[in-house]
Amino acid sequence: ITPPFAAEWTYVVSVELAGCQASDTIVLNVDSYDVPNVLVQDSTICQGEPILLADTIAFTNSTYLWTPSDYLSDANIAAAIATPEEDIMYQLISTSENAVCADTFDVNITVIPNSAEINAMDTVFLCKGDSILLSSTNTSADMGLTWSPAEVITTADLTGNSVTVLPEVSGYVYLGLEFNSCSDLDSVWVQVDSIPVPPLLIEA
Repeated sequence: ITPPFAAEWTYVVSVELAGCQASDTIVLNVDSYDVPNVLVQDSTICQGEPILLADTIAFTNSTYLWTPSDYLSDANIAAAIATPEEDIMYQLISTSENAVCADTFDVNITVIPNSAEINAMDTVFLCKGDSILLSSTNTSADMGLTWSPAEVITTADLTGNSVTVLPEVSGYVYLGLEFNSCSDLDSVWVQVDSIPVPPLLIEA
């Protein structure tokens, strides 16, 4: 039996055998329930970027609750918009009109910081021939980072959280971030100084 819509349905079952008849009545109360279409499960976004979690459901008697409610436009609708500032997992509990039916859905969101920042002073000083390790304050899986210029960097991977710099002359080292709508640039001036060589004095 598949009732076509939510309502109270009455079904009568009759059996006749060798002149004998029997019948029974079944009443089905079908609860109104609109299952949400969750649009994301595991997603990576830029910090401050809004993301729609589920399709809009209009004219419904079902109820919806997102937890936690942090960074949500409305925790009590299916089509909540999240604008998280950090990694977060949301759970949606949807319930039919009379709480006969219920479902849960999980959404994991990874947030990429919307800034590139080198963990150093604006100017660092080196003696010629020395190297320095520069690191980024970004912590989300190194996604979208690129160090430059490559000719002064001895680290093979230019997309990691840190690199070793060995410049011959003074110049800038850059850290760029490009991921989805994330875009930023930071720089450090590396001042390279030579060790002064004292004059050689020869006595006659």
